[in-house]
Amino acid sequence: MRNANIMPTFNISDRVFLSSYGIGSVDWMSSEHYGVVFDSLGKVLVRRDHPDLRLATPEDEAQMAEYCNSTGSVQLPATTKPFLVFEEGDDEIHSMGSHWMPFFDDAMFVVEHLPELLRVATHNPGHLKSPSSPPPAELIEERGFLLEASTTLIADLMHFTPQLHRRDHLIPWQSLSGSLVETQESAQAYSERNTGIALVVALSRNPGEANQFRSMFPYCKDGMSHDVELKRVLVWADGVEAQLEARIGNASISFYDTEFAANRSWYRRDGKYQFLFAAIAYDAGPAQVRTFSIPRTVEHFEGMHWLTGEHTQPEFGALEERYSMEDMVGLLPVDGWDVDDYEFHGEIKEIWGMSMLGQRAWRLRTVVMRGSMSEASGEDGRFDIVVTERAWKGHDPPRVGQAIAGHFWLQGRLLRNISVV
Repeated sequence: MRNANIMPTFNISDRVFLSSYGIGSVDWMSSEHYGVVFDSLGKVLVRRDHPDLRLATPEDEAQMAEYCNSTGSVQLPATTKPFLVFEEGDDEIHSMGSHWMPFFDDAMFVVEHLPELLRVATHNPGHLKSPSSPPPAELIEERGFLLEASTTLIADLMHFTPQLHRRDHLIPWQSLSGSLVETQESAQAYSERNTGIALVVALSRNPGEANQFRSMFPYCKDGMSHDVELKRVLVWADGVEAQLEARIGNASISFYDTEFAANRSWYRRDGKYQFLFAAIAYDAGPAQVRTFSIPRTVEHFEGMHWLTGEHTQPEFGALEERYSMEDMVGLLPVDGWDVDDYEFHGEIKEIWGMSMLGQRAWRLRTVVMRGSMSEASGEDGRFDIVVTERAWKGHDPPRVGQAIAGHFWLQGRLLRNISVV
């Protein structure tokens, strides 16, 4: 076992091993870093004190050579995670109550009207065409009794009881100065269209037993579609709800599947699907532009020159790197929040006015990732973010081209199984 207080020393041309990258050769070094050219990934700067960096052994070289000969690839084999992950215990870790924050002060306001919601709710059939293959074996073996025993109901609030949908609960457009005429007219023309409250219910197979109400959440049927490659299904302890992990282009995301109860038998590892995504903002507002500088050393700039081939060291003045968040685009998980919650920073490209659950709102098509999420579009990664006036932190309404930032919950629903023709 390596003594943690003794830092190994390597020389130029030494073959080294790092579990995340495989085997490579030391090509450059400084007092803090080694510049390693890995067989699988190319140039990487690795800190000298990295606990897993060691000399490659003949056994390492032989195993890598055998793998390359058998696969024709120098890329390390990917670690296979279970496709279906079943949670145990309490579903309260998912904090579904927080999703009502953009609409109400207290989620109990909705719970009080649950009987009325159930009376007007309709069954959501999900993906209409029947699967051509049976459900995944894990679902049959571990959660088989739930496969045909649950449903998602959608309560459309356009014709709902006035107690929940009174017009005087709406925030008037005049509450924000300079409200956009086109979004105001759009919201009035399509009030509450394609929005509502979703209710997840586990159905009893025995006539004498009650159906089990599992959860409810704000539901938006409008959004932006993306093709995804499904990687994992995180099934909640109740067995009828799940979050999905997927790849969109080069990005990895997690989202709440609003129609899991209806669509789960479609899902396969690495299957190709088209989902429609809607992000509901907990809060959003004009992005604050920050600029800052980080002191650097000559060795740092030498290392960056080795890595990129670019000379970035300042010719005059302090040795520092300057950064600005003016054009920042980002989508990051939030520490301590659920996997489908994100902090975002991006630029608005399109705006639609709408109403949702009695709140005036905007649907903002926003760039949140650099690089295309679709080979066909060639555009930077975008999501539609629903921002209620209650959640909007700006004095003026959002506008096209504006940089905004905040936090949102990402939901998605299946549109099409691309893997099945």
